[in-house]
Amino acid sequence: MIALRVVAELCARGDARPPRVLVLEGAPSSGLDVVLAWLPFLRPARRALAARLAYGFDAAPAAAGAACVPLVFQFHGARDRTVPLGLGRAVHAALGRPDAVFVRVPRAGHEDAADHPRLRAKLRLFLKPAAAASP
Repeated sequence: MIALRVVAELCARGDARPPRVLVLEGAPSSGLDVVLAWLPFLRPARRALAARLAYGFDAAPAAAGAACVPLVFQFHGARDRTVPLGLGRAVHAALGRPDAVFVRVPRAGHEDAADHPRLRAKLRLFLKPAAAASP
């Protein structure tokens, strides 16, 4: 969530050297969505909770604002119980970019998705164009 917000701010400022790649790991659609995934009985109070959350980050505006980054790679553990897979898919949808890559990491949770060997191979392959373009 933090990386997405920082990139959106850099894009909004028209930074002379924006990042070439954005990698998102287990990114949730919002802080509120995570709370409601853990405590679904609070869904009827969604509006009241949203008004009171100190950290109510919403990925949709930040995702839309990250358009200056040419390469986006997002991955999410299929068995993530901290941030359910559907919340990661919502971030991917908010990016609104058909070229953004979303990888569902099988048998991985929130803490171990990056350790999956196939994911690492896919990420290396994805990063080759960015590495080739490095000065």
